[in-house]
Amino acid sequence: MINWHANAGDGNTHKATLNPLMAILHVELLDSCIPQSSERAASAQLSSLHIEPVSQAIDNSTFTVVAIFTSAAQDHGGKFSVISRWDLQQTEATLHDSFKSLKPTASQSTTSKSVQKLYRMEDVISPKAILAFQSNVYHNTFAFAASDGSVEFRSRETMHTIEPDQDPNKATCLPQNGFTFLASECVDISLSPSMASSVITKPDGTITLHSAEYLHRWKDAKDDNGGISF
Repeated sequence: MINWHANAGDGNTHKATLNPLMAILHVELLDSCIPQSSERAASAQLSSLHIEPVSQAIDNSTFTVVAIFTSAAQDHGGKFSVISRWDLQQTEATLHDSFKSLKPTASQSTTSKSVQKLYRMEDVISPKAILAFQSNVYHNTFAFAASDGSVEFRSRETMHTIEPDQDPNKATCLPQNGFTFLASECVDISLSPSMASSVITKPDGTITLHSAEYLHRWKDAKDDNGGISF
């Protein structure tokens, strides 16, 4: 939390000044943050932790905590990741029922105070070892980059995977329009801000630039105005 302590100034200059003060407060202490999907999922280790800001593209959006737990084991279980999420929501503080029998004094407020709490959402399991996480500029699409070089795009609201819908009349994001990242084994991966390309580090240490590729055939057809439609 930042209190800017703005001062309009005095005298002839009226120069405004800021004396910001930052306060770090605990929102809530969680007793357990481990994956809850299954006993096998509990063996995954925390690999990354992110706080996603409010998205202006989503109604009633709030802050979201995203924790990714990854297992890179080479045994029969194979690689997998668990995506855990918590939404920060505001709710009214509640007291024990025994306090209802007490009469409030004049100095006590009768209105309930609101508090912020973290509400856990259902875990999402991916059959891949996720190495990187990023959201788009609107913070309504999540991208999960895996150790095989692939990038999985999911809707922040539903966490459903975004697939090509073959609709030429709209363009919402790269995966919806048929663009994808070809698989290439790697030990590290970073996405560009536009999430249209990635840089991967291969097991032999070489660094390669990958761009999302269109895997469907372009259907060139001239429309009535002489333009080209795809």
